[in-house]
Amino acid sequence: MAEGLIPHSNYQNSEDIGKGYLKELVSRSLFQSAYGGYYVHDLVHDLAKHIAGNACLMKQVVGGSIKIPQFCYCLTLICDRYTIACLKEFCQTESVRTLIFKSNEHEQFEFEEVHHEMFIFPSKLRALHFQYCPIRELPDSISNLKHLRYIHLSNGRFKALPQSIGSLLNLQILAISYCVNLASLPVSLGGLLSLQTLTISYCHKLASLPASLGSLLNLQTLTISYCDKLASLPASLGSLLNLQIMEIFDCDNLASLPASLGGLQNLRTLTISHCDNLVSLPASLGDLLKLQTLTIDDWGKLASLPASLGSLLNLQTLTISHCYNLVSLPASLGGLLKLQVLEVNGSNQFESMPASIGDLQNLNVLRIIRCSKLQILPESMMKLQKLDCLDLRWTGLRELPSGMSNMTNLRNLENSGCGELTHMPKEMKKLNKLQKLSRFIVDEERGSNIAELQHLQLKGELEILSLGKLKDASAARAANLKEKGGLRRLHLFKGSDLFFDESLDDVAVEVLEGLEPPQNICQLQMSGGTEFPGWLNMGESSFPKLDHIDLFYFNRCKHLPTLGQLQLLKTLEIRGMSLIEVVGREFCGDNGDGVAFPSLNKITFEDLPRWKKWLISEEEDVITRQQSMAFTSLTQLSISKCPELTSLPSLPSLRELDFWICPELTSLPSLPSLRKLKIWESRELTSLPSLPSLKRLDISSCPKLTSLPSLPLLRMLQISWCPELTSLPSLPSLRQLQIVSCPELTSLSSPPSLQELMVARSMKLLKSEGSLRGVGSLKSLTITKDEEEVVVMKGLQDLSSVEELKIIGFGELACEMESMQHLLSTIQKMHISDNQTTTVLPETMRGLVSLQSLRITNCHRLSSLGEGLRGLVSLQSLEIEFCNRITSLGEGLRGLTALRELSISYSQDLGRMPEYMGSLTSLQSLRIYRCCPDLLGRCQREKGEDWHLISHIPNIDIHP
Repeated sequence: MAEGLIPHSNYQNSEDIGKGYLKELVSRSLFQSAYGGYYVHDLVHDLAKHIAGNACLMKQVVGGSIKIPQFCYCLTLICDRYTIACLKEFCQTESVRTLIFKSNEHEQFEFEEVHHEMFIFPSKLRALHFQYCPIRELPDSISNLKHLRYIHLSNGRFKALPQSIGSLLNLQILAISYCVNLASLPVSLGGLLSLQTLTISYCHKLASLPASLGSLLNLQTLTISYCDKLASLPASLGSLLNLQIMEIFDCDNLASLPASLGGLQNLRTLTISHCDNLVSLPASLGDLLKLQTLTIDDWGKLASLPASLGSLLNLQTLTISHCYNLVSLPASLGGLLKLQVLEVNGSNQFESMPASIGDLQNLNVLRIIRCSKLQILPESMMKLQKLDCLDLRWTGLRELPSGMSNMTNLRNLENSGCGELTHMPKEMKKLNKLQKLSRFIVDEERGSNIAELQHLQLKGELEILSLGKLKDASAARAANLKEKGGLRRLHLFKGSDLFFDESLDDVAVEVLEGLEPPQNICQLQMSGGTEFPGWLNMGESSFPKLDHIDLFYFNRCKHLPTLGQLQLLKTLEIRGMSLIEVVGREFCGDNGDGVAFPSLNKITFEDLPRWKKWLISEEEDVITRQQSMAFTSLTQLSISKCPELTSLPSLPSLRELDFWICPELTSLPSLPSLRKLKIWESRELTSLPSLPSLKRLDISSCPKLTSLPSLPLLRMLQISWCPELTSLPSLPSLRQLQIVSCPELTSLSSPPSLQELMVARSMKLLKSEGSLRGVGSLKSLTITKDEEEVVVMKGLQDLSSVEELKIIGFGELACEMESMQHLLSTIQKMHISDNQTTTVLPETMRGLVSLQSLRITNCHRLSSLGEGLRGLVSLQSLEIEFCNRITSLGEGLRGLTALRELSISYSQDLGRMPEYMGSLTSLQSLRIYRCCPDLLGRCQREKGEDWHLISHIPNIDIHP
């Protein structure tokens, strides 16, 4: 638009034309969409760069030197703090049409002084973008850019825009973002008579908009977001007769919308989101006769909508989401005769839909999602003849409208997560266009018979619940699921009372037999029953595409079905099989010379309380040819709550093994490919085999484990609650080590590559002199110990390069840190947590001469920082959290010339800021959250007694 590449049209606005161009470029693969934006492939970029030549350049400004070719039209300058000295050089290049300023990503500089003569921009400039260049003032001379059509100001430090900006009569787009000091917009804004798009975002101090906003008669798009102080919109807003799109996001202080809103005669899209203080919409909303899309999102205080809503005769889409106090929609809803999409989402108090919803004859999509108090829908919904999609997920509905069978055009019915729904409406067979039904609930007495599914051409996913209520298996066979080739995922659930009546055992078996899936099924989940259906044992010939199976709570089955012939099966989950004792050869099946489970890469066994053995071959202790031909692709195995399992078969391709609460498992087989192993609560495990490929090991609650094997590739080890473990083997590749509650561990065997070490309640390791010898590469150290335990940590004497230190628990820090004195000079990042003894930071902390970041949390007896931080000239960040008794920051902060960030939260006794705060000139960010009310009052913007002490800080964030 700024370059004039989009022609004017009387029928389309420029943005829509531009979107069409963009869509065309995407269709030709010149642009690609990703992450909410667009990018070009490197080859396309290089080609475009070659074709453009000097016409489009990106220049890195170094030391104030820059040369620009004569015929450069688009110029991006990556600036440093010296750029201001050479502004005149590039301003002499009259050919430049687009100018983009970007600061070096490693150096966020500021223009300390800005003189008007330094900003003599190229006179024919059409687009100007300041990106991450925090200038303190925008020069008046910008008014000389008569051809300027686009301005984007990002991360500016200015408090106001010059009045002269109103002279830019050709300006079409003005975007202002992350200008955190901007408190107001100039009255002259109304002079931008060509302005079509105005975007204001992340301007946290902007409290109001000028009344002259109403003079922008060509404005088509207005977006205001993340302007926390904005309390109101001007009444003149209603004069924007050409406004088509209005979006307001995250303006927490906005308390009302002007009644003049109804004057926006051409408004087509209105979106208002995350405005917590908005209580209602004005009655004039009904005057927006051209409005097509209305979105209301996250209004915590909205309890009702105005009756005038029903006057929006052209409204096509109405979305209301996360309005937690909204109880219902107005009866006038039925007046929205052109409404096609209606959505109510995440409104916890929403409990009724008006009967007038039946008058919405053009409604195509109705979504009512996560409305837990909605228990019933009006019967008038049966009149919605054009309804195509009905989404009722996660509501409190107890039943669906009885006349629902009249919705003959319905294609999609989503009702998953409706835990209170007990049956389906009668005559479901009449919905002959229904293709997607997420859940069918069996209840032959009150609702549709499952046999009616035979008339529906269902696709995608189907869940069938309460199968135990079927007294006659013939209805299951009549459903004819086998012929529904569009089904890809089938879930068959017994229900809470299923199959426990022994007199119905035969019926239960026949029900599952009758619900055989189609051949194209990809995922199958089944729960309950006394036997597995015969069709599950038919293998590859019946289900050639089946890749995921879940079987759980078949509590009377003693053997698993034969699944080894399913050639594409990748994931298998087996849970709650209380009678299974042996997983044997029948599980794999007889494949002749074929491979059992050739594609399976993940198995989960959970809650098999009697399972003792897993045999792949007929001979328990012999690796036969059959065994070597099974599970050849298996990479992940998870076993939990199998208390009688004693051993595992050899699985040479396994990469990840996770087992917990398997107390009788005493050993593991050879697992040459294993990369990741997690063991929790295995009481009889005494040792591990050689695991040459293992890279991560996590062991917990193995009381008989005494040692580990040599693990040459291990990079991460977490070990806890192993009281008999006394030492670790050679671990040459170890990078991260966590040790918790291993009281007898005294030696690490000097892992030379160790970079991160955490020791908790394992103080013998730190007491022992030389226990950490050879770990000179250690960069991060975390120590947790009980307060009453006084320990001289001789093991720390061999550490000389630690950069990050975290201390949790401990007694009086002044004593505890004596054994750490030699560590302090290299520490750059430190965290002190959960200390309930120390009242003042010890002066020994002055030895932290390299410290850049300090965090203090949950130290409930700490009352002052004292002198402990004095002289820490490298400290850049200080965070104090949950220190309830701290009353003073002490004198130690005085002179911290490098401090840039200070955060104080949940500290109720800190009542004021120290007098020296004004001397902390490098401080860029101050955050005070949930602290003493006196402190919040004293730091109140422009009014508080301590405001003069902190007013120099650019970013101040104070929350009660």
